[in-house]
Amino acid sequence: MTDPKAAVLMPLDDLLLPDDVGQKLRIVGFLIAFDTAVSIGVVAYGGTSLLVNFSLCLNEADRPRLKSLLMLIGELEPADVHPQGSVELYSATPEAIPPIPAPSRSAVLNAILMKEVDDMDMRAWEQSARLQSKHLMDRHNARMVSKG
Repeated sequence: MTDPKAAVLMPLDDLLLPDDVGQKLRIVGFLIAFDTAVSIGVVAYGGTSLLVNFSLCLNEADRPRLKSLLMLIGELEPADVHPQGSVELYSATPEAIPPIPAPSRSAVLNAILMKEVDDMDMRAWEQSARLQSKHLMDRHNARMVSKG
């Protein structure tokens, strides 16, 4: 039996598109838009926003609350494999503080787990995510050096 692939902690500001497509990610952001017809929403934090397909982690009675802070686990996939949401989902939110650019149309997080985490300390979460990322990169580089 194979080990399930662990989700990488990823601050939204650190996403690199299209490089991160295919990765299993754990992200955190505020839900700023949601299209109930297709269960596609937009999460944002800092200066970045991302499309999210919620269809695998919601039932008919569930719906995430707008402006709630969500932790999501899922695979980042090309956007063309998902239904298109309403035009409003693809709009920038310049009146937000800080202003939020329109989400990229190239990728969608296909969420398999959603949890409201309104009391989370985002600075601490981002710091731990970046430390984990640095650790994984250092470990990878050490393996490459030992093989070389």
